[in-house]
Amino acid sequence: MTLTLPVGAQAADSLWLSDRGSSRTGAENYVLISGVIGGLAGYRRIERGLVELGHRVIVIDPYLMSIDSNEVSFDALARRVSAQLISHGVMRATVVGHAHGGGVALRVTANWPGVVSGLFLLHVGGLSGKKRTGFR
Repeated sequence: MTLTLPVGAQAADSLWLSDRGSSRTGAENYVLISGVIGGLAGYRRIERGLVELGHRVIVIDPYLMSIDSNEVSFDALARRVSAQLISHGVMRATVVGHAHGGGVALRVTANWPGVVSGLFLLHVGGLSGKKRTGFR
C-alpha cells in the first residue's frame, strides 16, 4: 500500500504534521493540535488564515503520529509533540488544542511552559457553554 500526501502538502509534511508559513524572525508560531477526529484537514481554514497573516503554523495530529504505539496517554502524546517542535526549531508558540488534542495541549503547556506563549482550547468538553446539561 502506498500513502500519498494530502493535496497542497509540502514535501516536508507527513500524514500527521504540516509546517507552513514564515519562520522569519518576528513571525509568530502557532501549533495546532488535533483531536482524535479531524486530523490535519480539520485545521486547514485556520492554518491558511494564519499563514496569510504572515505567521508560521505547525499542525500536528498526535493520534495518527502515535498509531503504532501502545503508549497514547496525554503525557506520551505531549512528549512526541514537544520532540517535533524541537526538531522544527520552535522555541516559542501559541498552542491550540481541539477536542482530545486539548488534553495534549494542556500537557505540553504544563511540561514545557517556557515554550508556550498562549493556550487555546476548542471544543474540549465539559465547559459551561455547552447546551446539554449532561456535560456542564
